[in-house]
Amino acid sequence: MTRIILKQQENNKNKNNNNIIIKNTKAFTLIELLVVIAIIGILTALAVVSLQNLRRSARDAKRIADVKQIQIALELYYQDNNSYPPTLNPGESLASNSITYMEQIPYPPTNLDGDLISPGYTEPVGIWKINN
Repeated sequence: MTRIILKQQENNKNKNNNNIIIKNTKAFTLIELLVVIAIIGILTALAVVSLQNLRRSARDAKRIADVKQIQIALELYYQDNNSYPPTLNPGESLASNSITYMEQIPYPPTNLDGDLISPGYTEPVGIWKINN
């Protein structure tokens, strides 16, 4: 980019005489700026997709851990009572005869909890049903 600067000559006694000085300065062109913005946009999109995949994996790991905890609590309950409880209500505890097997039954996943596409959870689930 070239700029033209009018500079008054200080050493000249005649103040009406102006010099034209051509000065080369380096700057970014519009195309270079657009390319950089496009690259930043692509990197941001990749980061968002990666973050969503990590969040999905974390939610799935939590769900698997919840199911394993329910399984262990039900096995302990069965050993003590020779039967399974009729229902498990999310948010309540699983206890029998002053023995607490699980402090709080976790809530089943919902559509708002993540990317749940399974047809089995199209409607809200409030109670885990157990078949003996």
